[in-house]
Amino acid sequence: MRFPSASRVVLVLALALAPGVLLACCLSDTRPFPERFKSIQAVFVGEVEAVTCTERWQHPIDGTVRCNVQQATFHVTRAWTPAVSRTAIVTANPGTSVGYEFQIGRSYLVLAASRKGQLWTGVCAGTVPKEGAESTLEELDHIGSGYIPE
Repeated sequence: MRFPSASRVVLVLALALAPGVLLACCLSDTRPFPERFKSIQAVFVGEVEAVTCTERWQHPIDGTVRCNVQQATFHVTRAWTPAVSRTAIVTANPGTSVGYEFQIGRSYLVLAASRKGQLWTGVCAGTVPKEGAESTLEELDHIGSGYIPE
């Protein structure tokens, strides 16, 4: 099994996430794209099997309780970075403007960084539903076909 070099993955991700596509909240990071993506630990496609809210937040005005931190368990079908297993757990902050809320049964292209020993992602990381990631997946295939984790 051959893995693409990290610099190739970084280049593809940089091209796939051109500045015009990023949300305004993500534009505050002015580092060049290859620099921004050096911290990415995992790039994979997977279907969400379970979602657990690990931290809740109560709105101070209307009193509604919302999920602030969630962990999504993925069945990984394809990966481009080493050390991604068949099952991956990714943490996200759906309660923030740059967070991400995963839906059970839906497949995603996940780009995640390691924080405190866990994989984390959000809107600015580049995680998107698989059905909207065709061009990024094509670019990833140009550097290597990825692999099916064991």
